This record gives sequence, C-alpha cells and structure tokens, in this order.
Amino acid sequence: AYGTETIAPVDILAGPGNAYVAEAKRLLFGEVGIDLFAGPTETLVIADDSVDGEIVATDLLGQAEHGVNSPAVLITNSEKLARDTLDEIERLLKILPTAAVAGKAWEDYGEIILCDTLDEMVAEADRIASEHVQVMTRDPDYFLERMKNYGALFLGARTNVSFGDKVIGTNHTLPTNKAARYTG
Repeated sequence: AYGTETIAPVDILAGPGNAYVAEAKRLLFGEVGIDLFAGPTETLVIADDSVDGEIVATDLLGQAEHGVNSPAVLITNSEKLARDTLDEIERLLKILPTAAVAGKAWEDYGEIILCDTLDEMVAEADRIASEHVQVMTRDPDYFLERMKNYGALFLGARTNVSFGDKVIGTNHTLPTNKAARYTG
C-alpha cells in the first residue's frame, strides 16, 4: 500500500488470501480501499442419498485441508449418507497427507446437519451462507431456484469446489463469515 523506492503506492488492496492478507487489509483499512475482509475458506455440501459418503467426505476434506479454521458442513436428508460420510471422513483422515490440518478443521468446525425436508435444507443453507456450496442431489435446480445466500454455487457431484478454485470458476474473492447474506 505504501510502495517502495521502486514501486508506487497503491489505492486499493484486492483479492483473496490467507490470514496474513486479511490482517494486512485490516491494518490498512481507511488508508487505502479494500474489497472485503475474507475469512477462512468455507464449504457446504448439500446432498441426498443419490451420492455416496466417499465423494461427500472427499469434497468436505478437500476444503477443510485449506486451514485448521476452515468450516466444512454437510446438509442432508439422509441419515445413511450422514453415517457413511462420517465413516469415510474417519477412513480418509488415516491416509490423507494433509490429515493434521483437515482433521483439526473437521474436529473444530465440521458439522453434519440432518433435515427432514428439502425446504429445511434450503433454510439451513441460507442461514449458514457459506462461501462455497456444492449441491449433490437428484434435483440440484431445486436449490439453485430457492437459495439466496452463498458465494459460489456448484451443481452436481462432478462440479466440485476444487474445480471452481482451479479450473471452472470466476475469481475467488468470495464472501465468507456469512457475508453472503448481504453481499450476494
């Protein structure tokens, strides 16, 4: 922001980053413009019994490994999928090279929410207002048409958040910490 002998000062700090980037933005807020204060990466998977626990667990842990304070949440209407996902998370944490980070994130910020209806699943998802939402259900358009609060929405088991991070998505300056409720 201040510049150096060879680099001119800037007027705005923009873009995603880790906790150090967020702290730099916080310290310089008011001296220069910033786009947003981004928190840790967040992922929410909405799934029914049309997918298996392994793919859900893989996608949850694939984001949880970003940092020990990265929330990873499953919303489902299938008790079997909830149990299978827990079993798969336990299995994967025994073999993942990133198990220390992903396991700590899951232990402290992992959650499975069991709902009775699709409408209840939508309401819970909008309450959470996650940065990333992946919908793996028989009718993903149901959620597309009804959800309001999310940073980026990924529809289908083959359209996961990692693809959005690296290949198919827009820039990843997305709202975290429930900011999707008011930023869109």
